[in-house]
Amino acid sequence: MRNSKFLGVVLLVSICSALAAAEPTVKPIGRGLYAYISDNDASANSTFLVGDAGILVVDTGLNATEGSKLLGAIRRISGLPVKYIVNTHYHPDHQGGNTVVGPSAVVITTDFTRERTLALQKYPGEKAFHFEPADLTLQQQVT
Repeated sequence: MRNSKFLGVVLLVSICSALAAAEPTVKPIGRGLYAYISDNDASANSTFLVGDAGILVVDTGLNATEGSKLLGAIRRISGLPVKYIVNTHYHPDHQGGNTVVGPSAVVITTDFTRERTLALQKYPGEKAFHFEPADLTLQQQVT
């Protein structure tokens, strides 16, 4: 009986420690370049580059909640505006946080991702997608 109580306490402490440690992390990976490691396995990791006049973010997470966590991490590094968002593809876990992270940011992506995103916006529950295509000349360079 005593051993089972002890094991129960050890298990409870282990679970609480794991939950307490589960938070997003930001790791510098270059001059002004950061990796954001999400604490939510359903959400994408992100990268952001802090420039002289603004910030470029690659992928913004699953939804507004995850986007808010990412933006909070960015704000701990810089108060500059998020001017550009690169969405690597159309899955919600990579662009669901766009409206929170960069509500007026220009989104840069491929033509295919743009078309899939615009199609997804028509479905209920997917209205949070934000997509303002980049200048056509810039978009041609990245596609």
